[in-house]
Amino acid sequence: MGTGPVLSLRGAAQVPTSADKLRAWLDDLGRLVSLVPDVIAVDHLGPQQARMRVRPAFTFIRSELQVEIERLPVGDPATRAYRFHSSGIGSQASGRASLRLVSQGACTLLDWQLDIEALGGLLRALPRGLIEGAARQVVERFLARLHTVQSPPE
Repeated sequence: MGTGPVLSLRGAAQVPTSADKLRAWLDDLGRLVSLVPDVIAVDHLGPQQARMRVRPAFTFIRSELQVEIERLPVGDPATRAYRFHSSGIGSQASGRASLRLVSQGACTLLDWQLDIEALGGLLRALPRGLIEGAARQVVERFLARLHTVQSPPE
């Protein structure tokens, strides 16, 4: 068994919001959860942790998933990091997402990394390309919603 992630994705996006406002938005788990695609209910929302139910729009996952997100401490004020775990009927996944915000005046360059550290159940049997495509789609939908952030909390 390897020690690295099962799958690691990276990318960058420019967001039309200042880094300070975007950091405030990403620090508020309630607002962060509102950006997660396919959420059908939020079961717990605290300052460091959130638990929600998600019904993904993927043909290979038909059931509802329980998803937990935990905000992780980081030493760099420009970085935000989160641990996630999802579980459903016959499927489990866990990993980490990190976001580095680079100020560009009124906009922010968002360097992101998603590491899927473990897959369980039926997800292990799926081709890597299918898992990677689904993960990229979730990230792209999250980033599209993030682009709509116009007035984050002060």
